[in-house]
Amino acid sequence: MISQKVIDVLNNDAKARALLGEFRQVANRKGLTGEEYRKVYETFMMMLISNNTEAMSLMANEMYMDLNR
Repeated sequence: MISQKVIDVLNNDAKARALLGEFRQVANRKGLTGEEYRKVYETFMMMLISNNTEAMSLMANEMYMDLNR
């Protein structure tokens, strides 16, 4: 699951925000819903995170903390 902190970082990235807007438009045109939409959305978010150093670092730290509880 993607934390709100990571989503906030992406929301502050103009390129990520624009790409997410385009994704939503395409998903709507293609009629993606439910589980299909969720899977594609998660994959798309991983792509956005991998292209944002701050989001990638934050997510890596969160995963490390979760694994070492």
